[in-house]
Amino acid sequence: MTKPNKKQHKNPMRFYEGNYHLLQELLPEMLPNGCHRYYFYGSKARFRVEVLETAAYTQELKLFHQLDTLPEFLPGLGLDVRVYHDARLAEVHAVNGVGRLVPKIECPNNKMLHKDEKQQANFLLHEWLMRAITSMALIKSEHVKPERKVNEK
Repeated sequence: MTKPNKKQHKNPMRFYEGNYHLLQELLPEMLPNGCHRYYFYGSKARFRVEVLETAAYTQELKLFHQLDTLPEFLPGLGLDVRVYHDARLAEVHAVNGVGRLVPKIECPNNKMLHKDEKQQANFLLHEWLMRAITSMALIKSEHVKPERKVNEK
């Protein structure tokens, strides 16, 4: 895994922009107009991307990663990602159910989070998307009913 350089740590918007472009490369048909599930398979891993919520300019995604070598009782990685199509940004806002990641966290804390947890989560998304683009094949795409309804004005 490559380490982010100091410029990237000082400007997290680069990760958000880069993650958006990688998502568009991975799922070029992902438009802000529907809920879908995408399945990717590689030699030792499975990825699933679910579009949970779609609004005028944003989408809520859930990304799952499961290694085939892990026992079934160990959970895979789950990232909740908010995609802003108007600003062309994608940011992680929850990892494995630990929600509402903030840019800086006081340490020590009761959730045992690292002080730059949000930056690390967005870097993880970047690495995950790079891996999916280079070594995964899209196996199946299906339209699903949205889990959450968005109030339209």
